[in-house]
Amino acid sequence: MSGAPSPFPVALRAIGLLWLFLALAVGKLHLLAAVPALLVQLLIPGLGFALFALVRGLAPVAAWVDRLDPRAFVLPQALRIAGFYFITLAADGVLPRAYYQAGLGSLVTGLLALAICLLPLAPERRRSALTIWNVIGLVDLSLLFIAGLRLSLTAPHALLPFTHLPLSLVPTLLTPLCVALHLLLLRRSSSAT
Repeated sequence: MSGAPSPFPVALRAIGLLWLFLALAVGKLHLLAAVPALLVQLLIPGLGFALFALVRGLAPVAAWVDRLDPRAFVLPQALRIAGFYFITLAADGVLPRAYYQAGLGSLVTGLLALAICLLPLAPERRRSALTIWNVIGLVDLSLLFIAGLRLSLTAPHALLPFTHLPLSLVPTLLTPLCVALHLLLLRRSSSAT
């Protein structure tokens, strides 16, 4: 018989479920429609940095996260393969052309995440691959953020699809989570050197 599970994964799952519930509620109730587009864009890094700070600021949680295999920060980002959805919406004119390129970047980043996590790589090669992937992923998120900022200032109406489900999950949950995971991997890489 195994011992009781660590309370931290349970606590993190509870926080994750609460965050998911709130993000779904915000999208279902169209609450982002009442917020200026620029503030919605600033919400993305704000939530990402807040999650990173929460994880790093709670010593027991930080210790649990520090014991994770670095691939744990990468594998969830395989969901970025859903970037093909941005490509489709941009091709159909639902989203601005900038999101065609953002979707392509997300798709590539998600496919690379899968490859890095699933390919049998020697430890040194895996560390190098994780570092390179992290840079690519951060650049992709930065370009997406810059495109969103530009549109929020020049054509805020173009961002209306992000105020309701399913796209409202992008600024309220998915992209901030990716930001936090990239920062955690960056911290892990810098502390390993």
